[in-house]
Amino acid sequence: MSQNRDSQRFIKQKRDRPVSQKILNEINTNAEANLFLNGSNKKKMSLCHKKSKKSFDDSSICKICERDDGDLICKNCGHMWKGRQRIKCSTHTNTLFLMDFVFCPKCQTDDIKELEME
Repeated sequence: MSQNRDSQRFIKQKRDRPVSQKILNEINTNAEANLFLNGSNKKKMSLCHKKSKKSFDDSSICKICERDDGDLICKNCGHMWKGRQRIKCSTHTNTLFLMDFVFCPKCQTDDIKELEME
């Protein structure tokens, strides 16, 4: 009976645990890299979550900012993950999306490629 309580306690602790420091460091590293590659740390940058569904006509949609997530691969280590490769938008120069990557989260090289969906 105590073994069952211990396992329930472990599951509750695991579920209530905050995001690990390693994941937070990867997010911060990616955001800092995006700021560095953008050219200046002095500009105010805004981090955006995935775009919300809005009722705009097709002419007002930004093709770069509104693209879907895809599969990324690192050409250096072969690591694959979901997200988007960072492309600088001329319309929204001060906007960063959290799922846009410049560096591989595993080996930290900038040799990444977005795989084409067929």
